[in-house]
Formats: sequence, C-alpha cells, structure tokens
Amino acid sequence: VSVQAQLRDLLAKHSVRIIDLFKDWDEDANGFVNKKEFRKAVATLGLVAPKAEVDALFDTFDPDRSGEIDYKEMDKCI
Repeated sequence: VSVQAQLRDLLAKHSVRIIDLFKDWDEDANGFVNKKEFRKAVATLGLVAPKAEVDALFDTFDPDRSGEIDYKEMDKCI
C-alpha cells in the first residue's frame, strides 16, 4: 500500500482535519512543512515506508519544488 493511501486511510479513520495535521507537522510554525518535518511526521503517524517513498510523496505535495509545502499544497494532495 502506498504511503499516500496509508495517510488518507489514517486521516479518514481518525477524522483528522488537514489544517490540524498541517499545524502539528509545522514544528517551527513558519507556515511551511519542509522535508525533514514531513519525514518525522509520517514516522510519528506510524506509517511504514522507505525514505525514498516518503520523499517521493513529499515531492508530489510540492509541485513548485520549493522544498517546502504550504497548507494549500497539502490540502490539494490529501
């Protein structure tokens, strides 16, 4: 099962709002989630995936390739 599918299932199962998840992931409260924060958040959720898959998922959330995702980018992908 892909990391993205695991994430969607987990959010649906626990009725998690994307905005709440984003705020939790944004450790430095700068309005963006970088790759390091994303990797840590995915692991904290208990999702099992190789680092390369997690990085690839991050890249799908970051279409402008800025190295950070904002709430709008994340909301479009989940």
